[in-house]
Formats: sequence, structure tokens, C-alpha cells
Amino acid sequence: MHVKYKLIVLVMFLLALAGLALYPALRGTVCSAWSRSAALFLYEVGDALQKYALDHNGHLPDSLPVLYPKYLDDPRCRDALAKFGGRRMVITYFRPDKLGDPNVAVAEIRMPPDVSSGVSWRGWILRGDLRVHTE
Repeated sequence: MHVKYKLIVLVMFLLALAGLALYPALRGTVCSAWSRSAALFLYEVGDALQKYALDHNGHLPDSLPVLYPKYLDDPRCRDALAKFGGRRMVITYFRPDKLGDPNVAVAEIRMPPDVSSGVSWRGWILRGDLRVHTE
């Protein structure tokens, strides 16, 4: 019975060490999943804004919910707070006059200050040239 107890303790110890060794790799996978989800969403917003502008003589919508569902079939564009890969993030639309200027912010997805991310940046931003950057 005593040997069995030692064996259980040894196995638990080895599992704990394996968990510590795998933690950074698993954390990076989860982090990149929500990060990719947010970036992809902004690319889709950029595409939807281009289509909207083509249909409306170059004008952009007053808000992102206008894009749903005709231009962007993602219900997250209707909300100011949405989940990306399980992370709660704030969506902001800046309503620029037009697309094309890389110095103009079009939309942003940012983590609220109370959410820990494990990365140095806090969100993604879509610029007027429809490129997505970390912020």
C-alpha cells in the first residue's frame, strides 16, 4: 500500500512538471486563436465597407450594424462588445469620410483594461488602406 502511494505521488509530480513545460506552448496557441479571429473579423469589416461604399456612391455607413447581414454576415458587427476566440473585446467604428488613407483609423478591436491578454499589445486596428495592425 505504501509503494502504491509513492507511485501515485510520483505520477502526479511528473504530470505537474509536464503541465508546466507545456503551458507556454498551449498559452501561445490560445492567444493566437483569439488574435487571428479578431484580425480576420477586421479584414471582413474592411471588405464589407468596400462593398457598401460601392453600392452607396462612395459613402460609408454611420455604424457597423448597418453592414449586417447584407455586407457582413457576422452578428458580432452589431455589438459594441463581442467575443473573439472566447475573449471579450470592444469594437469601435470611427466612421471615416472615405477609405484609402493609411493614416486614418476605420475600426478597432481592443481588449478592455480589466482583461489580461498575455501579450504586449491590446488589440487590432483597421486603417483606411484596409490593412490590419496590432495596437
